[in-house]
Formats: sequence, structure tokens, C-alpha cells
Amino acid sequence: MRVAILAHGSRGDIQPMVVLGDELRRRGHSVVMTVNENLAAWVARAGIDVVPMKPDMNALLTSESARNLMAQGKVLAFLKAMTQEEREANRSIIDSCVTAAQGADLVISTITTVYRGECVAKALGVPHRTSSLYPVLDAENHASFLSPVRDLRLRRLNLATWRLLDAAFWQENKPIINEMCDVLGIERYERAPRVELIPSVAMFSGEVASRPAEWHQRHEIAGWQAMSADLRTRLGENVPDALDSWLDAGSAPIFFGFGSTPVGDPAAMLRDIAKLTRERGLRGLICAGWSDFGADGAELPDHLYLANNVDFDAVLPRCRAAVHHGGSGTTASVLRAGLPSVIAGVLADQAYWAWRVEKLGAGVRLPFHKITGDRLGAAVDAALACTAQAKELGLRVSANTVRTAAADVVERWASELGIQPVVHN
Repeated sequence: MRVAILAHGSRGDIQPMVVLGDELRRRGHSVVMTVNENLAAWVARAGIDVVPMKPDMNALLTSESARNLMAQGKVLAFLKAMTQEEREANRSIIDSCVTAAQGADLVISTITTVYRGECVAKALGVPHRTSSLYPVLDAENHASFLSPVRDLRLRRLNLATWRLLDAAFWQENKPIINEMCDVLGIERYERAPRVELIPSVAMFSGEVASRPAEWHQRHEIAGWQAMSADLRTRLGENVPDALDSWLDAGSAPIFFGFGSTPVGDPAAMLRDIAKLTRERGLRGLICAGWSDFGADGAELPDHLYLANNVDFDAVLPRCRAAVHHGGSGTTASVLRAGLPSVIAGVLADQAYWAWRVEKLGAGVRLPFHKITGDRLGAAVDAALACTAQAKELGLRVSANTVRTAAADVVERWASELGIQPVVHN
């Protein structure tokens, strides 16, 4: 079959869909993905057909205004800025979604493209299914991921936060969906599409985010999806020889990496990391991600190493603890490695995963906008005290990380829809 995946966002949003697409291709299916233009070439190296679209998420997230908003913890203001950027790029996104969905047997959307998936499914008559990297469906066992309090203790209050989030999400998206309906020649939606009725696959661990009792069986939790060694090679994921030698030359380091969350003052962050590791007799591995630290390994003290994006599955098991932004994929890699975490979250699921990891005794929370040298040092100390619990949780997470699980769900959808018989060798 031909599967269209409507992916949109930063690398953390895109990578799990690449893993799913790669596994579907391995099984003989055809896969096409929409991808933000800054990641299009990277995804194409996986062998997946790519339809690039605006906006450039790297340029957006590393802009001075975005860095300032995240550094100050102004999440709602940042989300509004992102929505405005999406509105300006709306026609590019519409065209890309339609191009990808043409001739597809099945369309799979993500949390940021779910309404768009409904639009193209309605216009083209293609079955639509959804995917998520963190809990996005209404639940009573915890509050929504944008609630400042993660659990309001009363089930009806928790559910109310989800209803408020659903209403706010629709109001923010309604103008761009109206334009999409007009372009596609379909009737505008008076109310938000009932996306909660669409079968979905959640790509995170039920060991960390337990399944709400009220979820319908149409919603499945497949576990976090890890990249195969072959896919990592195609995408250029590796461990440079210099880093490999540095890791071998001393004790297991503390990993510091904030992914696509840009550090507002990289020089100050480097000084804080150098100080706290030196005072504790620790080593530090800094993964730059989308932050410009403006230094190379030669300019750092011997107990620090600065790298760009690296193979997390190869590097993290050689570390002692991890300080990170709490993105779903990074959290999964850290947990699989059995490391305790300091999670400095900013957006959406990041604060949610920080809450869950702390609740399970595998790490601590330190909001990104509250980081200071002293607080970061204290958080590292607290995280190291969680080492035993983190290792135990890591074993459980690793046990239900099955790279083929999400693809199994997709093929089951195809069989139920009568798209094709599913035959495994």
C-alpha cells in the first residue's frame, strides 16, 4: 500500500515518523512524508519520499525572539508565535499535504496535522488515522499537558483541562483549517472535527504514561520507537572517533543536551556546566543540538566534550546521568539507557515527561527558564541519587520498546479497512 504521513515540527516530532515510515518501507510498502524544509534532506537519506513544506522550524526556534520567550518561560506567547508562523506558511503546508495524500491508500497525521489529515481525507476519500508521541486524548487520570498542575486530584477537573485545551487548540487552528477547506473545495467545519473517534497509535511507553481507563480500544499504545542501526547509518548518526576516545579515557560523563530547544546564553551555560562538573569531579558531554555554543572541543577543559547530534543509543549507555529538555524521543533514549534525568522542559510534552519521570523516581524537574548554575548543580546531585530507580525503570521501558510495533498497528488498520491482505514472511 501507499502510506502518506503528514509530519510537521522539529526533529523530535519528525524522527519517530521516520522510524515508522522506514519499517513500513522494509515491509514493502510505499511511504511519502511531509517534512519541514529544514529537515527534508535529512529525512530523504532514509529513503523515504519527501514533500518539503514551510516553515523552517530551525530558523523559527533559533530566532532571537523564540530564544527570549523560552528563556523567560513564556510558553503561551511562544505558541502564539508558532501559530502565526504556521498561518503565514499555510498555503505551503496545504499544498504539501495534498501532494503527499494524492494516490495514498492511508493517511496518518500527527498531533500538529490532525485537522489537516481530516481535511485531505474528506476531500480525497482516503482513510485517515492518527499518531501521537505523548498523551493528547482526553483523560481523567492527569491534567492536560498545558496545565500548570499535572494532576488536579479530581477526575472531573483533570478532564476539564483537556476540554479547555481542545477548545483552545481548535480556536487557534480554525482560520488555517477554513482556508484549507476553501482550497480543497469542501465545506468548512462549524465545530472541531471529532478526531478522538479516529483510531490512533501512541508511540510512547505505557510504563511511563499509563493508559487511561476511559480510552477506547481503538487507541493503542505501541511503545517508543527506536531507530535500527541501519537507519542510523543512513541518517548519518554515529559516534565520532574523537568522542569515542574521549569517552574511553575517563569516567562516565553527565550528558547535557537540549535538542531543538535553543539555549539563550550558550556561553553562560558552558561556564555553569564547567563549574558544576569540576566541583564534583565529574565529566560532561554537551550535545549542541540546535544551540550555537560557538566553541569546539579544543577550547574546553579536558573534562568537557562538545559534540553536535550523536547516536543517542550508542552514547547514552556510556553516560552517568542526563540533563535534557524532555522531548519524547530524548526521554525515551535516556530511559532506555537507564539514566537518571534532570528534565528542563519548556513546551507541550516536555513538562509532562518531566513530571512523569520525577513521579516514578527516575529523575527531577528543573524548568528551563529557572536554570541557574546553583540550581543546575543541585538538580544533578538529586538526579544522581535516583540512579537505582532509573535503571529499574529503564529495564521495563526497554522491554516494551519494539521497533515494529507501530507498523504492526498500521498494517492491522489496512487489513481492517480492506486495503490489502497483510502477509508476513
